[in-house]
Amino acid sequence: MNLSSFIKKYLNFLTLIVSTMLPFSGHAYSTHSSTFQKDVNIRVQQGPFLFLPALTDVPLAQVEFMFRPNKHFNLGLVANSYNDNMDLTNSTYALNVNSFGMRVDFVLNDDAFSDGLYISNLLMFGAWTSSEETLPTSSCKASYELNGRNSVAGGSFGYQWFWRNGYNVNIGVAFLESRSLDSESELKSDCDEPGLEFEKYDVIQKTWVDLGFGFAF
Repeated sequence: MNLSSFIKKYLNFLTLIVSTMLPFSGHAYSTHSSTFQKDVNIRVQQGPFLFLPALTDVPLAQVEFMFRPNKHFNLGLVANSYNDNMDLTNSTYALNVNSFGMRVDFVLNDDAFSDGLYISNLLMFGAWTSSEETLPTSSCKASYELNGRNSVAGGSFGYQWFWRNGYNVNIGVAFLESRSLDSESELKSDCDEPGLEFEKYDVIQKTWVDLGFGFAF
């Protein structure tokens, strides 16, 4: 699947979500905060790490800079970075991923920065590098390096709480999909079966808890 068809599929998904939930917009109400003049919300959001099947349960904290263009929408920039080194059975594995994108929250209330139900969507693009090398004690000496780009798209539905001092919390259920766009690999080995454990992926789908803590100002 190329990039244009991926974005088209993603926009169709968002249209379906909004059209389904819009009739319920009148049921949300604010309990902790009334409308106040705060237009920026910095939020630390928990999300799944969608890169390799063996790592889909790894939690990832991402920073979101959310702005309020009108009373129903939060529009923001999202950035995250992940670095890890792992000792496997016969090798060591290193991974670096940097992603950047956009998140849009549609709040079913009279004010985007107040208590209420929300529908959120996320679209990110990232670049990553992974490498694996057999242990020095291994009889087979091999190394593997993989570089590429990936996209992450998804939607969530949940509830948010805002307090007058600006602190806020949100929790919901999310469905995300990570798709490999392209990659380049290089394998060096002095044996026929190097025994390396990680390979390229195409698509990973994951249901996740959309949990965040923020401060609006």
